[in-house]
Amino acid sequence: MRFSAKVTKNNPKTDKRRPFSRSFVYPIPLWPNFVKFFTIVNMQPIDMQHIAVVTATAVATYVVVSIIVGVVFVEYALHLPRQDRLGKSLLRSAAIGQGIGCLEDATVTVQDGVRLFGWYVRPVNDNGSVVVLLHGAGHDRVRVEKQALVLLKHGYRVLMPDSRGQGHSEGRLTTFGVKESDDVQRWVSWLQKHHSPKCIYGYGQSMGALILLRSLAVEKRFCAVVADSCPISFVEVGYDLIGRAFRLSSWFGRSFGRAAMESAILYSRLRYGVDLTDASAKIGLLKTASPVLLVQGTADQKVPLRHAGHLCSCTRMAEVWYVPGVGHSAAIDAANSEYELRLVSWFALP
Repeated sequence: MRFSAKVTKNNPKTDKRRPFSRSFVYPIPLWPNFVKFFTIVNMQPIDMQHIAVVTATAVATYVVVSIIVGVVFVEYALHLPRQDRLGKSLLRSAAIGQGIGCLEDATVTVQDGVRLFGWYVRPVNDNGSVVVLLHGAGHDRVRVEKQALVLLKHGYRVLMPDSRGQGHSEGRLTTFGVKESDDVQRWVSWLQKHHSPKCIYGYGQSMGALILLRSLAVEKRFCAVVADSCPISFVEVGYDLIGRAFRLSSWFGRSFGRAAMESAILYSRLRYGVDLTDASAKIGLLKTASPVLLVQGTADQKVPLRHAGHLCSCTRMAEVWYVPGVGHSAAIDAANSEYELRLVSWFALP
């Protein structure tokens, strides 16, 4: 069976269709032993001007949306809502009623004049060492009182400050370690001046872990630290958030969401003078000689597993404890006895 293809030229004077349009007849076999011909009529030339307009509109829309997302993200992140849960704390009644120790208020004034507040708690059986406990974003010192009770039981004193802009501490902005690194230094100096501990340890949870590890770049007096559910940096958290918003992983944030994060960083610099690229745990890990224990739940959706693996690769002083099936900052509840054992053992390091 022969197949034919017919091409017909249009007459521009008699045909209303555009010049150079064609009618093509293509043979398309649909079943053995017979052929059906399908005709595509009036194939028009590409309108490059229309494509250019559509492309420019799409790019402009992407840029505008990225700028808006970046500005909104920074405004929320730097002005986290405060929580005041001191009235719901069980630590004060436990310390008095169970003989765990005495609790006193602590205050320091940092470099920019902001006053920070917290609790300093002593156990009955004091081993002479103290642990600085740093809470996560949007919380206050009460968030880490479970860890405080565990450590007090084993003879450690604890310092539980409210981060700047959180709880009862002063400050308009939460900068995820950019300014808080100096705050940690001030607290450590306050401890050495007023209480002369044998050894100072650090514990941070989520944002508190990021602040703690970032402070290691300038604070060398920690004997050992524990970082629970610690992100790599503020920027990496932003990529994860953008990816989760579209039910995708961080690759979406790094590609399509990169413009939004760049807008957020630029806006933060221009509006508040805060360089959020400096809010990175890697900066501290690359400069520390203190042993670092990273606690990472395998079911953590806010800080995925890649964060702990990447941070561990930054220094030989770090190791990771992966807690199976545990979500964000939930290891102390899901694996309480092992958590207590690992925490106390790590803080026994000289």
